[in-house]
Amino acid sequence: MTAGVRRSDVLAVLPAFVRRSDSAPVRDALAAALVEILRRYRQLSAYAAAQCDITRATGIYLQSLCAEHGVFKQDGESDDALRVRALTAPNLVTPTAILAAANAILALYTSARAQYAESALDRWFVQDGSAGWHSFVGAQPQYLARLYPADAVVNGGFVRPSSEIGGAWAFADQLGRFFILRVPVLTGLGSAHAFLAADINAPVDARSFVADGSNAGGSEASGQLGMFVYADPSTALGAYQAIVNAVSRIKGQSVRWAMIADPRLGS
Repeated sequence: MTAGVRRSDVLAVLPAFVRRSDSAPVRDALAAALVEILRRYRQLSAYAAAQCDITRATGIYLQSLCAEHGVFKQDGESDDALRVRALTAPNLVTPTAILAAANAILALYTSARAQYAESALDRWFVQDGSAGWHSFVGAQPQYLARLYPADAVVNGGFVRPSSEIGGAWAFADQLGRFFILRVPVLTGLGSAHAFLAADINAPVDARSFVADGSNAGGSEASGQLGMFVYADPSTALGAYQAIVNAVSRIKGQSVRWAMIADPRLGS
């Protein structure tokens, strides 16, 4: 306001309908209350919106949002440090980590390893015959930019490990992330096994031992040779389910995937 000009001077030149009327105190009080309500509502709305946003939330609201992502506040950890942890993509969601989890389970049963492919990168392109390339029908696709191990020589030794796709793949769509995990066929895991015990005195807690008949007890093998038959608790289905459980826990949210037991990978 210009020096020497008072508030009352400004009000004096305003039209009468604009100036505040001292004859309507109730109306003015209601208007002032409404303005204050709207101002407070705007403040609370902005606060609520901020506390629902993990990039701006604080305190218990931030902790709740982080907990939904499986990230929990540690003793003495600041809000900023907690927010960084929640927003940082962990290494667990990488193809390398997914392959490591699957191969760790497969290593108990086979030397063959899983192979990883993604629909957005490893899909099969089909053309009408006018293009200068073909569709690799019935053959291992050769797209050099994909760095398949089979093309290592052409690409100067650069490869994507465990990325053999075994043939052409056609996908219904390429929306979002979708990957295929090919695993070897696991055979013989449900078969019965016979074990031989050469001890003269077999363990007293052994069960279903078969001996040469010299044992009067009938349940423990006390002869020179005994054996027992049992079913291996590991089955192919159980091993596959273990892989599914491991990958489902560490894959990225909303990422679709499928696992296929492919006989071309061996057993």
